Amino acid sequence: QVLEKSVFEFVKRLAAVDADYVVIGHTHCQMVERVGRALVINPGSVGQARDPANGKHLSFAILDTSTDDVYIENFLMSTHDGQKLRSSEGNIL
Repeated sequence: QVLEKSVFEFVKRLAAVDADYVVIGHTHCQMVERVGRALVINPGSVGQARDPANGKHLSFAILDTSTDDVYIENFLMSTHDGQKLRSSEGNIL
C-alpha cells in the first residue's frame, strides 16, 4: 500500500512536467494515464512479470505518436525451449 501511495504521489507531480510523453518503469505494473499535458506510460516489464492486474505476464508498450494511442502487449516465454516469445493470445512474437 505504501508503494501504491508513493507511485500515486509521483504521478500527480508529473502534471507539472512540460512534455508530451513520460515513460516510467520500476514498478513493473502497466499504466497509461494522461496527467496534465503528459501522457504517462509504464509498459510493465519484459523481464520480471510482477503485475497482478495482467496475470503477471511479461509486457511491452507501443506508442503511436500521431494519435497518442498506446498498445500494451502481454506475452509469455515459451516453456519448451525458452527462446520463443508468445503473446497472451498464443502468437509467436
